[in-house]
Amino acid sequence: MGDIEIIISVDLLKNIMNRIRASRERISYGHSQTGHSSTWNGAIFTSQEPEILFPYISNVVRWNDGSTVVNFNENISKRYYGICFGSFSDQIIEAAWKGDILALFTYLDAWTKNFNVGRTSPLNGFDKMFHGKWPEMTSEAWDAVSSMRAHTRMLECKYASVLQDDQPAQDESYCNRYNCVLQDTCPTYQAMYHPKSKEKSDMEVEAEIVNNDGGELADRDGEGHPIEPESLTETEILAMYQGVQTVDINPF
Repeated sequence: MGDIEIIISVDLLKNIMNRIRASRERISYGHSQTGHSSTWNGAIFTSQEPEILFPYISNVVRWNDGSTVVNFNENISKRYYGICFGSFSDQIIEAAWKGDILALFTYLDAWTKNFNVGRTSPLNGFDKMFHGKWPEMTSEAWDAVSSMRAHTRMLECKYASVLQDDQPAQDESYCNRYNCVLQDTCPTYQAMYHPKSKEKSDMEVEAEIVNNDGGELADRDGEGHPIEPESLTETEILAMYQGVQTVDINPF
């Protein structure tokens, strides 16, 4: 999906004191870093695709006290946004406080690869991890989720703004690269790559008029009014049916 940069702060004084006591089961005991509004932890997510979000990392500064500004030196300053470690929170924080880098990266790897639909309530829904609907998602399991219904996916698609603003070539668009199954019905995609012709041929217009009249005769001006046979002269009627083969069914 992209790159993740994470910062986990450690309270060194509490860390040392808990080590000295040696009676604590966890070195991070007594220091709460759970939740997505902790200023001790933060992350920056850089997506590979436009308008893609990572479930456990906030993308805005809506949590006023949940973003962390770190001044690495006088010239480098970064803002880290709210992050949620979920059920991995205790393991990740404890590994960081212990300085166990192997355990830390093991838990972080597992954290990035798990999302339990229906039980996980992250900062961003899982449906924000991708656009449209991939062929692999056309199953009863995916269709059972309301946010994955075709109408909802097209209505809330964030890639629509990319198509309108950046206007990528059709084969370079996210829709084509991931073979979105909604291409034929998506109004934004159709308007971008398959615009309807504004001009119709005379034959198309005439056929449309006849069809709208339920198959009745239409005038040549395109008004769509049926011609009343009784209003025609005998000459006009003969001219209308010129070339039509007739069969005499009178046996006598």
